[in-house]
Amino acid sequence: MNEMGQIPQLLSQLSDFKTRPRARRELEKMGSAAAEPLLRFLGQPGLGENARWVAIDLLGQLRCTAAAPALLDILRNEVNLRNKAGQALQAITGLELGEDVDAWVAVLRPAEVRATAPAAVISGPDNAEFRLVREAVADLVLELTWEEPGYVYLRCRTEDGRGQQLVITFETDPRTAERNACIYTECGPATPAADGMITRRNVTVRYGEFGIEKDADGKSKVVLRARIPMKRVNPELLRDAVGRMAQEADSFEYELHQTDRL
Repeated sequence: MNEMGQIPQLLSQLSDFKTRPRARRELEKMGSAAAEPLLRFLGQPGLGENARWVAIDLLGQLRCTAAAPALLDILRNEVNLRNKAGQALQAITGLELGEDVDAWVAVLRPAEVRATAPAAVISGPDNAEFRLVREAVADLVLELTWEEPGYVYLRCRTEDGRGQQLVITFETDPRTAERNACIYTECGPATPAADGMITRRNVTVRYGEFGIEKDADGKSKVVLRARIPMKRVNPELLRDAVGRMAQEADSFEYELHQTDRL
């Protein structure tokens, strides 16, 4: 029996705990040839949870992009498999969005986001920097405008109907002559609890870091700043950075003040 002819038998063996480990190893060896059959297998009605868990894991390992819609539906609707579906989506896409359904929908189904979201206010010149930001995040924002003397203002949607304001500037480092995209957002006035929260949050923050700065009146505020070299920036990376920073800053602000200060 050739390799492809073995796949149906190996898939059926995933449903039995005695034969599952060997069947999994054999399917993994087959690489991309096993991806489409695994995806069909995952969609079978009445399939046991353990077999589905293995199929999800293998689809992630095989980087099966065609599996992304099915994995998103599992992430949305199946609590026991949600973590594994998120891990598989991360393996397939390279994005670290965990179990954040809204973030995955925004990446995988942008048309769905646009269809359900209120129309954004978008206004700016037709220059390369504004076009880049618009392409990256237009469907994530409530407002996107170009402000003088030359920066991008964003008002982003976040969880639970809250929002977060961010500013993106494009600056040249005088020491290295390197062009950078600099993303900035505020999390409200600093309190005695802020220092400990900053230390804890900066361990896991994906882009930039939290810190405390003084405003024009000398009052302390918590901010999140990131500087990304333009040679690395593309619409996908910028979208991920803006979305994550908006969510992280909004979460920090809500934990610190129990309110949304947008």
